[in-house]
This record gives sequence, C-alpha cells and structure tokens, in this order.
Amino acid sequence: MHIIITSNESWGDIWYSKQNYAHELSKLGHTVYFINSPRLWKFKNLFSFSAQCRRVEPNLYVLDYYNNFPIRIIPYVFRYLNDLINSWKLYKKIGPEEVIFWQFDPYRFSNVFFFSIKVRIYHVVDPYQHISTDLDIAKKSNLIVLVDTYYEKRYNALDVETLIIPHGISQEDIEVDVDIVDNVIHDYGNYILFTGTVNDDVDLDLLRLLVERLTLPLVIIGPVFLSGDMDKVKFDTLIGLPTVKYLGSLHYKKLKNYINASMVCITPYKKTLIQNIHRTPLKIVQYLAHGKAVVSTKPANFKYKNIKRFYYKDDTEEFLNSVRKLVLEGVRIDLSQQKEFLEKNDYQKHISTIFKKCGMVNR
Repeated sequence: MHIIITSNESWGDIWYSKQNYAHELSKLGHTVYFINSPRLWKFKNLFSFSAQCRRVEPNLYVLDYYNNFPIRIIPYVFRYLNDLINSWKLYKKIGPEEVIFWQFDPYRFSNVFFFSIKVRIYHVVDPYQHISTDLDIAKKSNLIVLVDTYYEKRYNALDVETLIIPHGISQEDIEVDVDIVDNVIHDYGNYILFTGTVNDDVDLDLLRLLVERLTLPLVIIGPVFLSGDMDKVKFDTLIGLPTVKYLGSLHYKKLKNYINASMVCITPYKKTLIQNIHRTPLKIVQYLAHGKAVVSTKPANFKYKNIKRFYYKDDTEEFLNSVRKLVLEGVRIDLSQQKEFLEKNDYQKHISTIFKKCGMVNR
C-alpha cells in the first residue's frame, strides 16, 4: 500500500509522532511518502511546478515542495490553488496508485486532487482549534485519530468516525548502546533530565530552583525558541551554572541513550501556558517507556494516569521534594514499568488498531 503522510514538522534529527509513524509503517512493507511542510514563500515560487523526492529508508521517501501563492493574501483562494497545484506536484512523483492519505498537518491539503484515496486519516496530536483549516480537513476525512480525550469535544459533532490512540513507542526507542549509556553516567552522574523545546512555556525559574536547592546535576537537551529577552537571559544564566549541562538538539537515536542514563526525568512547564495548552508531550511517553520516574507540572494523558512512577506536581515545593526523593531512592530503571508500557503503547499495535478501524469506515 502507498501511504502519504503530511507533516507540519519536517523530516530531520528530531522525531515527533508523524516521523515515527512513517518509519513504523515503512517497516511493515508499505511505501511511505513523507511530505514536509513548504518553506517560507518567495516570489520565485510562482514558477515552481515540481516536488523534490529523496529516499531516507528502504520504503520511505521524503518530498519537498513550495507553495506557488502566499496564503496571507486572499487566503481562501490561494490556499485552494496551492492545494490544487501541490497535489499535482506530488501526484507526478508518487503516481496513480491507490493511497492512504494520512494527515498530521492541519494547515495544508484541505483539498486533495488527482489521487485515488482509499482512506483519509486526520491525526490530531495537538490542539488545533486556532487553525482555520482544522475542521475543514476533519470533515473531509474518513477517520479522525486523537491522542487525548480532551480533543473529543471539538470533533464529536462531526459526522466522522473518531478513535483515541495515545502517543506510541517502539522497541527501537528503548534499545540503547550500553557503552554510551555508561559513559554518559560517568560524565554526568545521577542527573535530572529535561528534553524538548525550550520555549516560553518552560518554567526557567523552577529549573533554577531545582539546581540551586537540590545541588544535583541537570541535563537539558533540545532546541531553544524563547521570544522574551528576560527568558533568554534566564536561560543563559541557567546553563552557565556549574551543575547544568545544555547539549543542544540530539538525533533521536542518540537521545534515547541520555534518557536511559538519567535518574529522573521532568517536564517543568509554567502554570499558565502559552504554546503547550492541553498538549500531551511525546517526551513523557519516551520517559515512561524507558522505565523512568517522571515528575511533571502537567497532568498525564488519560492513558498514563495509573502508572506508578508518574508524579503530577504543580506545586513548586512538592515538585522539588518529589525529584529529591526519587534521586535518593536510586532506582534508575523500573523494568516492569518498561515492559508493561511498551506492550500497551507499541506503534505496531496502534497502527493495527487504526487499520482495523479504517476497515469499518464508510468509504
């Protein structure tokens, strides 16, 4: 089967749900086409009538294209024209075979032309209520997959099948290089780990307190996108402390070694969120799959609430005390949690559930 996956986050070193699904589907023998989001519009894009295709895995291809028209001008008309022309660009590369059109991108391809679509899936991994094309894509889909029950209310009114599937994990995600893990532990000790984008929602004051009060090493991994000058100063001050190590962004295959080597993993977000409102971070899934204790200022996804080593602490003192206690306990990995979590949340199991549901969809 040919499967087209559209993504608003391009293929690269950092993997999100859409990259993982593309990878797992290709492992099953499907031919997968991963469609990157277009780059910033330029005048020369008016004359762009082809897509670039490269193979990144045996059955997995990544396609790049440019929007011909800037949607900030006459958005409804130009969005329609972009969908029409871009569908043709992709069709010329992919061919006339019947496809599953699997959309993670809520911004593009409200309208899909030329392709013979067997099933159209809209996979909602974040809250998209602020995006004008969200409901239009949802209405035109055969199945809407939601990662959290919070999103149900928005889509239940539509005459479209819905399915709740939490973020997944694969066996590959927890297979680590023991030598690298040992070296990381040797270099950083019993450290606390925070991975993910450092944006305006990350509580930098809490991280500073964590380091100063607990005097424990903190490792931060991920890109930085801070808009405020004050937060930029706070972050620079934080990573300048002797017990804090900022490693930047790491390829997902390297990142898992650092998760495995950590003592406690954290998700330290502010109480009033700007960008991460009602999101269910994939990092929590990765932490739990490694058998880690997780202390979070965000409540867990409904599927993870009963996991014994997940601690929701939105009070500062409780957060700090929980981290301190868990580090002192010295349990780096809970193997029973790791096994149970993988069995319930394996990507292959999720894909099987989605395909089974698609078989019941009125096409």
